[in-house]
Amino acid sequence: MLNVFFSGSGTWFDKNDGNLLYPLIDKTRPSHSFFYSFPPVHSINGIFSINDEDSKIYTHTGNLDHIRKLYPNTQPDSAFLKMVTEGILLNKDINHCFFKLPRKRKKTNGSRVERNKLILVIANEKTTTQTNSKKKPENKVLKDRYAGKSDLTNLIHTFLESIDIYPGDPRPFDSGIAWNKITLEYKDEDNLILSIAEDKRSIFLNSVEKKEIDLPYFRKSYNAQFIAKISK
Repeated sequence: MLNVFFSGSGTWFDKNDGNLLYPLIDKTRPSHSFFYSFPPVHSINGIFSINDEDSKIYTHTGNLDHIRKLYPNTQPDSAFLKMVTEGILLNKDINHCFFKLPRKRKKTNGSRVERNKLILVIANEKTTTQTNSKKKPENKVLKDRYAGKSDLTNLIHTFLESIDIYPGDPRPFDSGIAWNKITLEYKDEDNLILSIAEDKRSIFLNSVEKKEIDLPYFRKSYNAQFIAKISK
């Protein structure tokens, strides 16, 4: 999938059954007003993905005018993760939702209804890198994994090793992104995770205690694995 930056309005749907996810219809409004508000829309901006078919069309045409559906991802500045942070969507929704752009309205004489302008462009990875480089560097690196440490520490280091991050390497992303990657993408080949809650709000470790780990506890442990880099 190709990543794109979008700024405008649209609607979240369930791709399995087509049901409306957000925003929901305000049933307190008069029914005759639904014509103008269905499906209801909300404004958002951030990074989405487009599917392979739309990516192929873009490759040949050089434009994105045909795009009607955008798909969630966990990239930096992800529009989907913003919705998760706000408590509107859940992490698990990433597997079955899409964002639909409003249908383009043809201009008619005397029409006073105009669709809000939107921005839809290929995500600029170079700009993202430059923006991140302006931030004050952490100068923190992953510390060594010691025997006898907690099961959660073991999971964190094993996960980081799966993406080629080893002791001495800088932190690749913050704890929130790490949590999303573990609960949504990580292949637990070492069977360190017993189960993940359906709403992705907690992880149960495959240990004697079967300890439940929530995001705040995970953040604390994840951040503790990175220490200040010692200058030689």
